[in-house]
Amino acid sequence: MRFSLKKASELSSESRAVAREICEGARGEVPAPLRAWLINPEFASMSQSLGLYLRFNSSLPKKLSELSILCVANFWGSPFEWETHKKDAIKAGLGIDAIDAIKLGNIPIFESEIERLIYRFCTDTLDKKHVDHDTYQSLYKEIDEQGILDLIGIMGYYTLISLTLNVLEIDQNVPPLRHTDL
Repeated sequence: MRFSLKKASELSSESRAVAREICEGARGEVPAPLRAWLINPEFASMSQSLGLYLRFNSSLPKKLSELSILCVANFWGSPFEWETHKKDAIKAGLGIDAIDAIKLGNIPIFESEIERLIYRFCTDTLDKKHVDHDTYQSLYKEIDEQGILDLIGIMGYYTLISLTLNVLEIDQNVPPLRHTDL
């Protein structure tokens, strides 16, 4: 690991306050990538707030959100995010065959057209850095402008998470900080 994650006792008072805020929120703990962000409490606070909205309150149904997160995690080769969100995707109702196909780099067979459109939007964005007009229009009809913006946000946020994990070489077995640690 290139970056040593601080123990709770080593955090500044500002960083501890942000860590407590994270623990008291929907996550209930400070997972490894957010632990790394605590070196800069302002960055950690703002980024985790965005993540809270995108993960727990976006306009996208959980199943579609998790599908997009898996696309990003697979693109960036982020095992930590993949394993975390694979469980969440299964819980949200995404088919295991589709999940396995994404992991293998194969085109999945989805249960619905909206899943296919989300997958196409994500893979086109990541691979081609562009989404064709027909895909965009078809998806727009399903999830409107807010949904498109939320989808872009989810992809960007989970790119930030994946880059944090990959560049800093954070092991997927790093334990989270819990409220009792603070």
